[in-house]
Amino acid sequence: MISCCHPASRCTLRAPDGIRTSVLATIGFLGSVWLIHDWHRATSLVWLIYLFKRPPPVLWDYIHSRANGSSGIWRYGSSVHPELLCYIESHHPEYDSLLDVASNLGIMLGRLKEMRPNASHVGTDISSEMVSSTRRRCPSCSTHQFDLQRLLDDASFKPGRAGVPEAADLVLVSDVLYYMAWGGWPPVLLQRPGLVPPSSLRASQALFFRRLRSLARVEVIFSTHQYNPVVLGAFASNGVQLRHGVYSAAGTARPHLMHPQATQNRSGRRNSKAWWLRSVAEQHAMKQKFQSCLNSTATGSRVRSRSLRGVTCNSEGTGRRCV
Repeated sequence: MISCCHPASRCTLRAPDGIRTSVLATIGFLGSVWLIHDWHRATSLVWLIYLFKRPPPVLWDYIHSRANGSSGIWRYGSSVHPELLCYIESHHPEYDSLLDVASNLGIMLGRLKEMRPNASHVGTDISSEMVSSTRRRCPSCSTHQFDLQRLLDDASFKPGRAGVPEAADLVLVSDVLYYMAWGGWPPVLLQRPGLVPPSSLRASQALFFRRLRSLARVEVIFSTHQYNPVVLGAFASNGVQLRHGVYSAAGTARPHLMHPQATQNRSGRRNSKAWWLRSVAEQHAMKQKFQSCLNSTATGSRVRSRSLRGVTCNSEGTGRRCV
């Protein structure tokens, strides 16, 4: 309905009261459903992070400081991401160094240190609260404050600075990429495909993954990131493959000459795919060890069925389902 006032005053367009009431009621209803469905996330203020292109570390510190107990705002338990731990144990039992770029509470880094006590373990996190937590859980680990967003928008960034090693055998990336401001867009617009043009994301994603892979001598290992469609799309476009139910990409950093899993060509540079070309028997043995490790954990069977459901195993080029 158009409501016009006196000619001497301004004329305004006003929606009928019934439509306005319906819209407000719908917004209120959807907001209530979201709060009920994810009350913990709403009250923990994590949703604020999605509104910033680059949230300040102090905001992360404040959010983490409000968490109760040792499980943090995500309520992580000691068995968080057993598929990643089992993958590392079965595929890289002799790694010499590992970098966890989002160590959070330090639960995974601490468990990895227990698995491989003689290896070098480095953790980074944007939050000083999480850096302190990681140091408490793993005193022998080297932990530093670092914003992963720097790989995306800091042209001056070079490995070996700001607590980030020049390279590590393995790089672990867990539950952090859905906070990235790909293409300069705030993360709130990147939680569902189609809200922003995919073409506006490709250049920044390619730069990020290129720099990330340059930190690993052997492999970068990713969590599923809750199957976020934009993150999975970035995986598909940047050389991240699904290998035995875990997402990973070959590292591009120069390896140690004596590393058991590294090979070099005549120019002295590493062939980034050479380590994939193990014998069928070796790959089968690794897969069996991985599955056995998962099944031995308290939540292994549930995680395995969730991780492998409806995906294609590309590591052996067979196209068979990972079941």
